[in-house]
Amino acid sequence: MRINHNITALNTYNNSLKVNNGLQKSMEKLSSGNRINRAADDAAGLGISEKMRGLIRGLVMAEKNIQDGISLIQTAESGLGQIINPNLQRMREIAIQASNGIYTSEERQAMQKEIEQIKQGIDDIANDTEFNTQKVLRPPVEMTPPSIGSGTADIVFVIDNTGSMAPIQQTVANNINDFVAIIAGKGVSDFRVGVVEYRNNIIAESDFFGSKWTNDLQALSNEINRIATTNSGGIEYTMGALSKTAESYDFRENMSGLQNKHIIFVTNELGDDNNLKDSTIFKLNAKGIQVHGIHDSNFTDLLELSSLTGGKSIDLRNANWGNELSTVIGESIGEAAGTIIEEEEMATLFLQAGAVEGQTMRIDLFDARTHKLDIDDLQLDPYSEAQKAIIKIDGAIQLASSHRSKFGAYQNALQHIQNNVSNYKINLKNAESQIRDADISKEIITLTNKQVILQASTAMLSQANQLTSSILQFLK
Repeated sequence: MRINHNITALNTYNNSLKVNNGLQKSMEKLSSGNRINRAADDAAGLGISEKMRGLIRGLVMAEKNIQDGISLIQTAESGLGQIINPNLQRMREIAIQASNGIYTSEERQAMQKEIEQIKQGIDDIANDTEFNTQKVLRPPVEMTPPSIGSGTADIVFVIDNTGSMAPIQQTVANNINDFVAIIAGKGVSDFRVGVVEYRNNIIAESDFFGSKWTNDLQALSNEINRIATTNSGGIEYTMGALSKTAESYDFRENMSGLQNKHIIFVTNELGDDNNLKDSTIFKLNAKGIQVHGIHDSNFTDLLELSSLTGGKSIDLRNANWGNELSTVIGESIGEAAGTIIEEEEMATLFLQAGAVEGQTMRIDLFDARTHKLDIDDLQLDPYSEAQKAIIKIDGAIQLASSHRSKFGAYQNALQHIQNNVSNYKINLKNAESQIRDADISKEIITLTNKQVILQASTAMLSQANQLTSSILQFLK
């Protein structure tokens, strides 16, 4: 018998510690609900579980992506539906009506006005339909910061002032404020504007408080309206007016390849000096001046003039050309200033529809603007043109309907993918639960067992501590 070391008590104490540690782990598992609370509990199981958790969270986000994709497609499909009905359907009705031989040319022209309004409505839907600022029925438009020198623009309006121009000039004057506001929004803040009128042998430069240039929009509008009250004559020396403008106005130089020099010429008739077209184009290009035309698209010489100087043109036959002045020509000036980029092709979207790389779905959007539907040049007069219009409108309806059907197919496919992702997520959660979650009934049994053993260990430790006291009996 020994009194320096109570081996029995030490063994009992050691067993009690083991039981107590096991009891604490059981209580930890029961209180957290997790079988694995630290890596030491199950190193391999923890690694597998964390991978599963990453997939589960990815699947949750994929479901949100799919829902957003469905919403985008529904937006595009709804806009395309509005283009088809009532717009294209109404356009077809008018074309069929105009094909009736009882109508005069003047009556067909009245029908043409409604056609133009419908075309504008279709373009408005295509331009304005978007989801989270993403254009879904036209190519994307990217705004970029202005570059050095991009805020400068010198613009001269060269205006045909012969007898039939007054209403056109007034429409131009009424659009000046909108035109300047739009180009200013594209980074053109430092602008100067001049006005040149031409009729018969007269080519006159407007004077603004002793200067050929002005940035006073009201003064500019008043000057164009004044010109509208002085229409006379019938000879248009268009090329002469453009040449004189290029020579006599001190346009500020283009900077860093950016376009600052612009002429906007307004006419409703072919010029009488178009034999000077080539020399005029040479002079304009030598001085780096872009020419933007507002004229009838039948005037190929004038179209070529705009095209070969890098400018743009608006067709006077479009009933809304006055409203489009600020946007179409403004875009040309804005692009030259480097503040706006319009893509030519429709965007292709890739939706992340899964939890890992490569699980994407491709969405091809559709450009629904009138020139893409091939109905931008519809004419109802004469009778033969109305017949052609019916064929073109039928083609536009068929094209738009096929893409609307494609949008419906995309939506159905995404809904199937969403159901699959949801089922996958549930099954993966179940598998992760098998690894990570505690079996409560098993842990309660373990806890009860440890509690009983701990109570027994405590009692035995008390008995072991009393063993050494029996040695004292030998000393009596």
